[in-house]
Amino acid sequence: MKKIAFFLMIFLSVYLFSGIVHVDSDFVYPEDEKITYSGSVVANMEEDGVTLNTSTMMVFRENGKWEKIEAYEPVNIRTKDVEATARRLLYYLSKKSGKLIEDVVAVLIGQNATVTTSVLEFDLDKGKYWSDEPTKVKRKDVTMNGEDFSYTKEASLLEYGKNFSAVKEGSNTTRIFGDSAVIDLGKDLMEVSKDVQLVTKDSTISADDMEYDLKNAGKLIGNVRGLISREGSITKFESDILNFDTDKEIYEGVTKSSTCVKIWREKTYIEAARFVYKKKEGVLELFENVFIWDKKKDVKMWAKKAVIYMDEEKMKAWEVRTEIEVK
Repeated sequence: MKKIAFFLMIFLSVYLFSGIVHVDSDFVYPEDEKITYSGSVVANMEEDGVTLNTSTMMVFRENGKWEKIEAYEPVNIRTKDVEATARRLLYYLSKKSGKLIEDVVAVLIGQNATVTTSVLEFDLDKGKYWSDEPTKVKRKDVTMNGEDFSYTKEASLLEYGKNFSAVKEGSNTTRIFGDSAVIDLGKDLMEVSKDVQLVTKDSTISADDMEYDLKNAGKLIGNVRGLISREGSITKFESDILNFDTDKEIYEGVTKSSTCVKIWREKTYIEAARFVYKKKEGVLELFENVFIWDKKKDVKMWAKKAVIYMDEEKMKAWEVRTEIEVK
């Protein structure tokens, strides 16, 4: 009878710290400063909204209170925000925070996204999860990688602090590189900052920053430089802003104030206030203050608007003035 009372007293002391922790297991080994559960262990922390399934769990006493939980492979944990597996778990009852360690795979509940990393820390009161280690997130047809990762449940935000990259699978697979990124999962929007690169099978474009809607369309902002290849011919350009749709392969270059977009195509140099390049159709549209210099033919042309049909090597222009150099 005394032995039963001893077990019950230790078991209840775990229950009564910071709410109720229900633990079911095959074996229990109580000590003064530690309780070890083994076999098929299920721990339910109702007030924290946490359910843990594992093979070995230890509860440690710190400063006279049952405070720290350690669990070992396999670890399966569910919170209000994620369902995760790992090799090891550290959890602090009073802080409602902890850390998943080694081979971490976490499904973000309600976000159709899976996080893979080596360490994932969390704070349940703040609804925040983060890692300083390289972290991959797979969401639908987009795979993201980077470091200094965090996920905030309430705002539905993913953030990467450095070395960000992403791949958008599709008919025209798109690769994105940048220093940092913020992804709004609720709006399907991605913002990439500093030293941005957008790469497809036929194009490479760089810029200062980028806004992308995770579908196919977006905007490159600041010091945009790019080249697009089509049937062996390369078109290079510079602009302040580039709107793009990688599936439709449409690119719109826009300028600010008195600057102009600049285009180089074989031996032709072009300036305009705005251009629209429809790659699939092989059509380049130029708007306002158009200047075209065909160096091969020694012809310069100014126009309000022009359309170049690349396959036919034909052009239409409006309000035209030309200059021909006679040698």
